[in-house]
Amino acid sequence: MLRIPPTTDPTRGAQDGPNGSASANPAVRLSRRAALGGILAVAGCASGPYTNGEYMRRGGPSSGAIANPAPPAAPSGPGASATNPQPMPPLPSAPPSGLTGALGYRLGPNDRVRITVFGEDRLSGEFVLDGEGLVSLPLIGTIRARNATTDELSQAVRDALAGRFILNPRVAVEVTSYRPFFILGEVNEPGEYPFSSGLTVLGAVALAKGFTVRANEGVAEISRVGSTRAFRARITPSTAVNPGDVITIPQRWF
Repeated sequence: MLRIPPTTDPTRGAQDGPNGSASANPAVRLSRRAALGGILAVAGCASGPYTNGEYMRRGGPSSGAIANPAPPAAPSGPGASATNPQPMPPLPSAPPSGLTGALGYRLGPNDRVRITVFGEDRLSGEFVLDGEGLVSLPLIGTIRARNATTDELSQAVRDALAGRFILNPRVAVEVTSYRPFFILGEVNEPGEYPFSSGLTVLGAVALAKGFTVRANEGVAEISRVGSTRAFRARITPSTAVNPGDVITIPQRWF
């Protein structure tokens, strides 16, 4: 404890109280308090300033102390900074349609094809692929047509006829109608609709009598034949639909 020597004053006898003490003199008390405050300030500077955390670790009072706030998490990703955060990745667009004309289209269940064997009307006609993707033809029997192009099916029919029934068969195959697509979710009339070449998601929504008031009109979820999972697609005028697609229009949150 710091002791302060008594103040020597030549006029002490005249200013002291009846008991000879200077404690009753206001000027003396103020002088002592000022001297004590200066000594404590010097002692505090010598010990060095502490942060709130250091002060707490050195035994400072636990009440009334304000902890230093944790620094904000640094932005992640290339090119990110506190003032320039990394943008969210853009929503992927739908992959290009597999329907690139009759030559590139892969057949599937419920597709209707016209098979023409030149010079053999009894072997020609329109046929529908069953649920397994098989097609039944006169004389030949059953041929697997699922995932085949029209050129590949034509070659399969040609190979089945050659040597057994016709010496040098000429065969042509074309798609007369495609399997339907389905649209679900936030449209006014969800369900199954016939597919037409060049159909887009906006065209599919129009067939289903438009969006509902709760629809998210910018995004669609599409399940495509041959894919193991659905994908999200941004709805644009060129977002394509394939035969057999299942389109789901999600609900918006705001």
